[in-house]
Amino acid sequence: MILTRMLLGEIFVTDTPYSFRRPPCKTCKDDECCESFHNSQGNGSYDSVVADGIWNFREFIVYESSQCYPEYIITYKRT
Repeated sequence: MILTRMLLGEIFVTDTPYSFRRPPCKTCKDDECCESFHNSQGNGSYDSVVADGIWNFREFIVYESSQCYPEYIITYKRT
């Protein structure tokens, strides 16, 4: 298991699994947004995505390698 520290910034939380190639727009919630009007208002994009649904875990997605730091490698044996 790898324990990481992550800088999430402004988070977009979703309960359904989406495939975002880049952070979604804060206005229209679309990762393919190319509206210059949205960016001119200073809204920009979210910094990260958290998928939190009916499953037993949450998935944290960041788009810049500088936002996560693998801090520990934890080894264990299941009995």
